Amino acid sequence: MKLSNWKSIALLSVLTLSLAACNTDEVKEEKTAEQVTAHVHKDEAGHNEETEHHDEHEHEEASNLRFVVSTADGVKVLDDKYAEIKDFAIGQHAFNVTDDGRYVFARDAANKDSYTLIDSGLYVEDHGDHAHPYTEEPAIAKTERAADKPAHMISHAGRTAIFNDGNGEVDVYTNASLATDNLKPDYTYKGIAHHGVAVPLSNGFLATTFVEKAGDALPIGVKIVDKDGIEQAIITESCAGLHGTAYGGKGDAEKLAFGCMSKVVVYDVATNKVTDIVLPDEGARVGTVKHVGGSDYFFTNYSVGNEAQTKVGVINSKTGELKLVELPSAYKSAILVTKDDTAYVLAEDGNLYAVDLKTAKISLTISAFNPFSLDEEAPVLFEANHHIYVLMPSYQKLYQVHGNHTDEVVKFDFEPTAIVPIQAH
Repeated sequence: MKLSNWKSIALLSVLTLSLAACNTDEVKEEKTAEQVTAHVHKDEAGHNEETEHHDEHEHEEASNLRFVVSTADGVKVLDDKYAEIKDFAIGQHAFNVTDDGRYVFARDAANKDSYTLIDSGLYVEDHGDHAHPYTEEPAIAKTERAADKPAHMISHAGRTAIFNDGNGEVDVYTNASLATDNLKPDYTYKGIAHHGVAVPLSNGFLATTFVEKAGDALPIGVKIVDKDGIEQAIITESCAGLHGTAYGGKGDAEKLAFGCMSKVVVYDVATNKVTDIVLPDEGARVGTVKHVGGSDYFFTNYSVGNEAQTKVGVINSKTGELKLVELPSAYKSAILVTKDDTAYVLAEDGNLYAVDLKTAKISLTISAFNPFSLDEEAPVLFEANHHIYVLMPSYQKLYQVHGNHTDEVVKFDFEPTAIVPIQAH
């Protein structure tokens, strides 16, 4: 791999958050680069490098960050400096990282007839008042698991559910049982074929979609089942065109949300409370929902018919209120939500818009790229080690957000089709 000079600069942006009344008008509260600080020094060549800080417990050489990247030919595991550690020649795959941060489920994105498990080789050991990261050689399951159009793969509450669109079956795994020498689910729920999703719950049950009748492409509702497939409850049976799921929290704070035509359904697991949040425009639909566990907010896309998608939605799960935010430019799927209740959207005008979820206003506009076509570019946003990253696949480049601009951190010598950060915990 050919690497360009890179800058690893910590994003320590602090956004002022306060609850405000509903406001769908575009609001820009620009922050300067000085408000996003970083500790850097110059190396001998004059390049910025991140200043290192070590406490008495940080004596391990291992870094708690790796990347798993898909190409047309296979899957690569990279270290925190983007150097290749391992290359698995298995073709193009899509990913889901288990919620302990060690394993990656990878489904065959080309043939759609199998999935496999990758051990990133990165893990942590709890030493009481601190934890140490350790590394091993990455490994892949000895055999792939045959599947029928596996699509959504959801990791939550220590388990992973893989939904097979072709037959409606859901393979459920427990993190503790994962091993590359024996890829076998704890159990498989038998459903009906459709483009669906299933979410493992912290109470041991499974939330899974269902169709109104056999042959329907999209689900109409969501139900709770146990490991034997016995129905425990119905969350909704009136969520037409259901697509887009968010989940997070545990115990009393565990919540789910599902996007539908004309509404969003929010489910409080502990209280079994269901809230239908009606979309204000005729023909409106939510198909993408984002959430970070512990937050009161869900962040959504918002589309109306064939109109350009320029609005986003902010849902307060406590009040059931939806606020729409108008962006200056159209966007597609490059959306990220962070733990500080901030959402980021990369639009086709090349700007990265930060939305304060507590005020439902644009709090920062970052001049990231030249304008691009949503039909030709599929950017990917993700967060790792408190840094915001942007992958531009056709550029073959990965960028890091710094203040009110982006810095290129690596240029790949291949075209990446998917990327996920690995941070064991």
